[in-house]
Amino acid sequence: MRLLRDPVERRGGGQQRPVGRVGPPPVELPAATVGRLLEMLSAQHEWLKRLLELAETKLGALRRADADALSRCAAEEQLVLQRLFEQEPERDAVLACVAQGLQRGDARRLRLAELAQQMSEPWGSRLRAKIAGLQGTARELRQKNRRAASVACNLHRHIRAVLDGLAGADQEPALYGPTGRRAQRSTLNWIDAVG
Repeated sequence: MRLLRDPVERRGGGQQRPVGRVGPPPVELPAATVGRLLEMLSAQHEWLKRLLELAETKLGALRRADADALSRCAAEEQLVLQRLFEQEPERDAVLACVAQGLQRGDARRLRLAELAQQMSEPWGSRLRAKIAGLQGTARELRQKNRRAASVACNLHRHIRAVLDGLAGADQEPALYGPTGRRAQRSTLNWIDAVG
């Protein structure tokens, strides 16, 4: 694989001025390393899309107050998250190889957008496309999860109000006699009242 150079503009006197890219020239990384990074980002994107589908399922289950569907959804979310976390060591190893190729010390501080800027083409463009897809899906997932949290909170408040209302059904208002003191009265349950 050869390194594609930025176009240059020739000026009088043989001076060259780069056109387009500002900063250090792009770095050529092994195709296998970059290919593996792109594969891993694609897999991560697929898992995020699955979490997005599950968030939509969760919203529907919350709206229907379907406890079984919520349990199934939570279990599948747990599996997807576990698979994502299982891929972390391999992703860290690939990012360490990339950081080494870029002569950057700490792979944990390496941002993918910075990496895409430093890579030669077509890898830089491919990485930018993957980043854009991941960011869009992650943004949509955050929105759906916020919506699900809001629906769950509202459902909780509603159920709590219903239970509080039922708990108060046994209590009767206090009655006061002609002397201003509380009058004794036999307590009737609300079930007894309707027969």
